[in-house]
Amino acid sequence: MAGDKTAPARGRFASRRVRLRLPILAAALLTACASDDRGNFHFSGSITAPPQIQQLIERPNLVLYIVATNRGGVPVAVQKIVNPKLPVYYTMTQEDLVLPGPAWNGPLTVNVFVNAHGNLGVTRPGDMTGTHRGAIRTGERNADVIVDRKI
Repeated sequence: MAGDKTAPARGRFASRRVRLRLPILAAALLTACASDDRGNFHFSGSITAPPQIQQLIERPNLVLYIVATNRGGVPVAVQKIVNPKLPVYYTMTQEDLVLPGPAWNGPLTVNVFVNAHGNLGVTRPGDMTGTHRGAIRTGERNADVIVDRKI
């Protein structure tokens, strides 16, 4: 009988230990997230287009996406602008990062996509695009893009 009373007591104390550890773990995770280096991620530039494409971009109900990708073509940061008016001056920050974690500091390619259907990654006739002429790194201030291709 003594064995019966001991077993439940261990279970009760064990569950208390788990309950006490959860707030400690949560606090540790929040501290780690708050102290990461994401605040250093930023770059900026402008988006322009030749006159014949600019008039197409400034129609109502168009969406402009700025996408920074790594060397493998995986999106690192994305920004969306509805009904853009060119020139667009933009700044990408940690708020635009796709995944949480430390700031991205490797080379990035900046692409711009403009469409009327609002789906990023889906191309249809009439969509427009442009790419920054070289790789950029965080802190860059001239990540300028010319939207110069119509799909």
